[in-house]
Amino acid sequence: MSSGFSLALRDATQADRVLQQVAKFVQSGWPDHSKDVPADFLPYFAARQHLSVANGRIFYGARVAVPASLRDMVIRKLHTSAHHGIVKCQAQARQSVWWPSWKNDVASAVTQCRTCCQHRSQPPEPLRPTEFPSLPWQRVGSDLCQFGNTTYLVVVDYYSRYVEALPLRSTTSASVITAMKAIFAWHGVPETLITDNGPQYASDEFARFSCQWNFDHVTSSPHHPQSNGEAERAVRTIKQLLAKSDDFQLALLTYRSTPLQSGFSPSQLLMCRSLRGTLPVEPSTLLPTLPAGKKLREWEQHRRAQSKDNFDTRHRTKPLQPLQPGDSVWIADQQREGTVKSSLSDRSLLIAVPSGTIRHNRHQFPAR
Repeated sequence: MSSGFSLALRDATQADRVLQQVAKFVQSGWPDHSKDVPADFLPYFAARQHLSVANGRIFYGARVAVPASLRDMVIRKLHTSAHHGIVKCQAQARQSVWWPSWKNDVASAVTQCRTCCQHRSQPPEPLRPTEFPSLPWQRVGSDLCQFGNTTYLVVVDYYSRYVEALPLRSTTSASVITAMKAIFAWHGVPETLITDNGPQYASDEFARFSCQWNFDHVTSSPHHPQSNGEAERAVRTIKQLLAKSDDFQLALLTYRSTPLQSGFSPSQLLMCRSLRGTLPVEPSTLLPTLPAGKKLREWEQHRRAQSKDNFDTRHRTKPLQPLQPGDSVWIADQQREGTVKSSLSDRSLLIAVPSGTIRHNRHQFPAR
């Protein structure tokens, strides 16, 4: 400890009303019972067996007790030299300094450090499985898939995992709407369509389409594809089929007619019938049959619970502290600060920035 800092500690200790009284208690004796100790001194009463006075300063064992006026400066010295995390900063403090709330104060300072916020990676939040729909084609997800020089519109049914993929002439809203109308003409209009916030889906033209065709359009948080995981998985499936097969349509037919882990194929779950492919089949297997809905729902609930447990364990997920309107956040993907404006849900927030308002997922920034 430098001589200049030692002098500053001694002077600040002498000017600190609480520490001066603590010094008197240490030298002349503490009251016998905590109820006889004023509230300001109770934290020191609990640590009285470890306290001593020397050279105008108070010590907790070999650690010097820091007056309130110097605590912020001490915390800055502990943290800003290397910007260590909470555990290392507390370990460093444990070697030399002490005050009753030192652990919480150090943790709070590290959590709110602006520099650390800009470089901190958030732990994944616990997986939140989507509710299994009660009907086929009730809830569908959509995304665009780029493969080679062609962009495909991908639409997947959340109930059956039946996938449609149509090539687009362009990526405008008009082109996407035309292709989606064709898909809806084949299978019906879903109650809910889930997409990302791509310009094709976020346009006024698409909003009019959803209103005219009578379906709810729900968008996931920007830059957080996990929010529309079913569509993301469907895009991966389509890319694999395109990359591995010489005949994409035949590969898509095979995928649709292959049983899933539930024992039913996507076509059976959506159309209540198997699809005839290029292999010979017994005609009776193509007769329409109604899959056991109760069995399917029980299997889906078990699968989703198992997926959640596996995800949470593998990624060591951790619930994040909710953010409130007015909280300051660091927007890592845009390298700027913002302020929480309001919440669309507990994980989707509207953030005020100088240029307006943006939407992000809670996972994408820490508070400071």
